[in-house]
Amino acid sequence: MFTLWIECFKMGLRELWRHRLRSFLTMIGMIMGVSVVIICVCVVQGVKDSLIGDIRKAGKNMMFVVSEETQKGKNTVAGRAASTLSRADADAIELECDSIAMTTGVEGGTMPVVSDYGNTAVS
Repeated sequence: MFTLWIECFKMGLRELWRHRLRSFLTMIGMIMGVSVVIICVCVVQGVKDSLIGDIRKAGKNMMFVVSEETQKGKNTVAGRAASTLSRADADAIELECDSIAMTTGVEGGTMPVVSDYGNTAVS
């Protein structure tokens, strides 16, 4: 039984040697294919880690200010909550609060909020 395995192994090596070019091209194709898969997985993992890091950085020091009427749903325009806050209010917050580096306005919709305590969606 063991001699049969040795004979099959010898025959395989003999055929590989007889068809050197085909064996070489097959080997190169397999090496290139495995390399491409490994590179793609590494690139996708790197991009994923980078995006998760950016999201985590953005979520730690963000604060959302929502007017009370908008939060309770009293002030709606065409089925959407309309904010009573203006750009002047955002500028005043930025000027009067020393710890605020930048303000911006957001119009309606749902946005994700990421923090150390968990993730949630704010509308």
